[in-house]
Amino acid sequence: MVHFVRAKRQGGLYCKRGWQSHVWLEAGGLIVDITCDQYAEAPGPVIVAASSPWHDTFQTQARSSYAEMMQMSPSDARRFERIYGVLVGPMATPAWYVPVRRPEPEPEVEEETLDTLLPEGASA
Repeated sequence: MVHFVRAKRQGGLYCKRGWQSHVWLEAGGLIVDITCDQYAEAPGPVIVAASSPWHDTFQTQARSSYAEMMQMSPSDARRFERIYGVLVGPMATPAWYVPVRRPEPEPEVEEETLDTLLPEGASA
């Protein structure tokens, strides 16, 4: 199941407000964060890991399922559903998946009979 984690923390490397908030996904036991590049002290631009000391610096405020997240205004729900599909869609496809190319149709071949296989003038 996918959960959306909303969290906050005091300070941060370049924090001017005294606190920072952040949101990420937890899916299949992994932290999936594609927006941590907005923080200078984040260990990378994207994090997909079973645990993350950097995420541990945040205090969880809410952990919501997809159904819980859909309890919002209709316009927010539509917007969120589009974003969710973009984020989760690739995770539903195994990394080793390669789309199957359909073979080109074989050209029609005249049916072969004994008469068509023998040299001209020969008889069976």
